[in-house]
Amino acid sequence: HGIVGDKVAEPRRTERTDSSLRVSFPINRYADLDELNAVDQIYSGGLRYQWSPRIATSIQAGYIRDSQPDRDLLETGLVLGTGTRHRLSAGLSGDYAISELTTAGLSYAYSEDKFKEPGYTDSNTQTLNLVLTRNMERTFANTHGRLTLSGSRYEFTPSTFDSPRNNVKNASVMVGAVRRLTDLYSLSADIGVRYTRREFDALRLEAVAPGGFRILTEQVKEEDVGGIGRVALSYEG
Repeated sequence: HGIVGDKVAEPRRTERTDSSLRVSFPINRYADLDELNAVDQIYSGGLRYQWSPRIATSIQAGYIRDSQPDRDLLETGLVLGTGTRHRLSAGLSGDYAISELTTAGLSYAYSEDKFKEPGYTDSNTQTLNLVLTRNMERTFANTHGRLTLSGSRYEFTPSTFDSPRNNVKNASVMVGAVRRLTDLYSLSADIGVRYTRREFDALRLEAVAPGGFRILTEQVKEEDVGGIGRVALSYEG
C-alpha cells in the first residue's frame, strides 16, 4: 500500500502573486484484497494576487478521483465502499484592509461529488463566508477578535428510488477571538447561533380502490435554531 507519482510544483512568488500546483497519483495495492487495488488521481492549484496594499484576491480549484473505502474515515467516520468518486472543487476569496486594525474577508466555495455506480449519493455544497477581524493587541496581547457570518447549502441526490432527495440550508453568526500562544501555536474560540432549514422528499403509501396502494412523494420542510461553538488549537509549521 503506497503512494507514487506525487509531484508538487515549486510555489511561484512575486511581489504581487503567489501560485501553487500539485499533481498526485496514489497507487493502492493490497496483498489479500485485490478488489481494492486502484490508482487515484489528485489535482489542485491556486493563485493569489495582491492588487494593492489593502486588497488581495485568491482563486483555488481541484479535482479528485478516488475509490478507497476509508477515504473519508478521518473526516466523517464513515466507510463509503469502493465506488469511484469524482470530486470537483473551486473557490474564490478576497481580503480588504478597512483600516490599520480592521480587515474584512469574503469567500465562496463550491464542491461536487459524483458517482457512476448505483447505490451512492451525489452531492454538491456551496458556502459563503464574511469574516471581520479586529486587532485587539492594545487591550489583549497577541489577540485578534472576529465576527463571522456564514451561509451554506447542501444538496444530496441518491441514485436509487427508495432514497429521497435531501437539501439542507444553514445560516450562522459567530463572535470569537484568536490568540497566538507561540510562533507555532494559536488558540481560537467562537460562539454563536445557527438557523437550519431542511427539505427532503418523504415516501408514503396511499390506498387505491379496490384494495391497492400506490407510492407518493411529498416534500417535508423542517426548521431549527440553536447555539453553536467551537474551540481549536492550531499549529503552523
